Order: sequence, then structure tokens, then C-alpha cells
Amino acid sequence: MLEEALGPEAGDEEERGSRVGGPERVRVLMEQYDILSAELRVLRASYDRVLGLGMVALAALYVYGVKENLSPIVVGHPVLLFALLLFMMDMMNLTMALGAHKQALEHLVNAELGGNLVAWEKIAHTHVHRGPYAMLGVMVVYVSFIAFSVYTSLTTAYATAPAPLFWGFAAFLGVLAVWTVVSWMISWDRYDKVLQESLRHASGPLAPWPEGTAPREVPVKTPPTR
Repeated sequence: MLEEALGPEAGDEEERGSRVGGPERVRVLMEQYDILSAELRVLRASYDRVLGLGMVALAALYVYGVKENLSPIVVGHPVLLFALLLFMMDMMNLTMALGAHKQALEHLVNAELGGNLVAWEKIAHTHVHRGPYAMLGVMVVYVSFIAFSVYTSLTTAYATAPAPLFWGFAAFLGVLAVWTVVSWMISWDRYDKVLQESLRHASGPLAPWPEGTAPREVPVKTPPTR
């Protein structure tokens, strides 16, 4: 897959030399690699912190609503849950994109050095992020909590709200659930797309700006001469 993205001439010394080659190329790649690594550490720490604290806060809110028999809190609780999860999906998309670009940099560095010396992101993506048991227990707890919240919300709404309002609210929760699942699936697909795109850009000539995105030249105003 990586070789296809790089093309048949990716390993050719003369082709590499026509761009930025040798130690200078490795230095630039490793600088970008270090920047991405630092950004990913911060982003993943923020992701875990926001998701963990958000789930704890929403669980406490749910318990309070049930204890005090506050129907608005019980009914609206799944909406807050899905809002948190959709925000997490957005952060996950960014994490996946950065991780894919980091793996592309690893491959480019290894191609220059002639060996698989830098390979953490590839190993992590294959055996950690997509491992068969990675985060399985946590996901089961989250899904169970969400399912229970939706169930109690719909049960309370069914007993307290008019039928049209109930069915409209149920359809709204269904849309949020589908949206969350689709966002999660897109985030994994985005990893492969960003990886291929990064390798294509790095292996080819300097690409022009996409149409409509080129930076505008700001004219410099010079004071009139007297």
C-alpha cells in the first residue's frame, strides 16, 4: 500500500536527489515528526481527559435527575451524551489525520535511512489502536451507559409527553445515534486516506495550491514621495 502511494520511482536515488536529499531531507522530516509527536501527545491527553470527566459529570447528572425525579434531566440526558461523543469524534478525526501523517513521515525517514528504524505509529495503528481487545471493556461500559440512558429517557418521555412529541424526540435520538456511528467509521477511513495523500505529496514534485486556496498577495503600500 505504501509502495503504491509512493510510486515505482520512490526508492530511486536520482529521483530523491532531484528534490531535497540526504541529511537535510532527514532533518526536515524528523523536525516535522517531532512536532506531530508533541501535538499528538497533547491531543490524546486532552481527549482522554475530556471524555473521562465528561462521562463522570453526565453520570452524576443522571443519578441526580433520577433521585430527584426531574424528568427534563432524565429525558434530555442522552442528547448531552451524544453531544459529548460527537465532539470526541471530531477530536478523533484530527488524531487519526495527524497519526496518518506521522506514519507517512516514518516511512519517508526509513526510506532515506535504508531501514525500519522509526516505526512506532505503524506498530501502534496495527496492534494498539486496532487491536482486537483494545479499549473493548471501556467501549462496552460506554455503550451500556448510553443504551440505558436512551431507554430511561424514552420511557420517561413516553409517560409524560404527547405522542407526536415523543415520536419526534425518538427520531431525533435515532439520528444522533446514527450520526455518531457514522462519524466513528469515517474517522478510521480518514486514517488511510490521509496516509496515502501524505505519501503522494511527499513523493511527487512541489504541488500547486488547490484552486481557490492559494494565499493572496497583500500589496505593500509605500508612502508617497515628496
